[in-house]
Amino acid sequence: MAVESFSVKAVLSAEDHMTKSIRGALGQLDGLGSKIRSGIGFGFLMSIGQTAFNTIAGAARGLFSDMNASQKTWKTFEGNIQMLNDSSEDINYNIDALKGNFQKFAQETIYSSSDMASTFSQLAAVGIDSADELVTGFAGIAASAEEPKQAMKTLSQQATQMAAKPTVAWQDFKLMLEQAPAGMAAVAKDMGMNLQELVAAVQDGTVKTDEFFEAIKRVGNSEDFKDMATHYQTLDQAMDGLQETIANTL
Repeated sequence: MAVESFSVKAVLSAEDHMTKSIRGALGQLDGLGSKIRSGIGFGFLMSIGQTAFNTIAGAARGLFSDMNASQKTWKTFEGNIQMLNDSSEDINYNIDALKGNFQKFAQETIYSSSDMASTFSQLAAVGIDSADELVTGFAGIAASAEEPKQAMKTLSQQATQMAAKPTVAWQDFKLMLEQAPAGMAAVAKDMGMNLQELVAAVQDGTVKTDEFFEAIKRVGNSEDFKDMATHYQTLDQAMDGLQETIANTL
């Protein structure tokens, strides 16, 4: 017990030290901004210098905010997975391995590893098998959308609502279809239907949730969709991947 208590104190102390250090760095950035404003007298040079500084400082503050949010999510994730491990002799998730896999996947894509982990823990809590494959499957499906990050959030939210139901509800499927129609068409094909037939089957209440999820895993983790998910299409997406890498490293 004494060793456990010491280790907890050490971790909290380290986290507190890191937070104070980053906040100190942000304070120094603000001070540097003042020096830039007072030290550059020429109008257009001052404008250029201030713009560059604002860009750097804004990125630093955004990274700090992301790290804080990510830290909270990972703590919740670890607590939830540990409770799942403790609740059944048949469940034994390797928390570190899951965390590492999600972080690696997120660094290669535009998605947030902490968001993916949160979705995983909710799916795992309701007994979804291979929930990690389902999460990356949805990431692949979302990559076919015009706004992949928004699509991923919607797909994840609807998936957690679907998971507790035996059949796919039209209200949930409709939102997925609106976000990623091409992805849903591929899922329909995998299930031996065209998209219109899948829509009709969902509306009739005959599509089993577990069968739908298995199709998501196969399609979303296929080479074509995985390729879309792991290749940046815009500069903003590349920067998201870089920021995820930096945050995970820190």
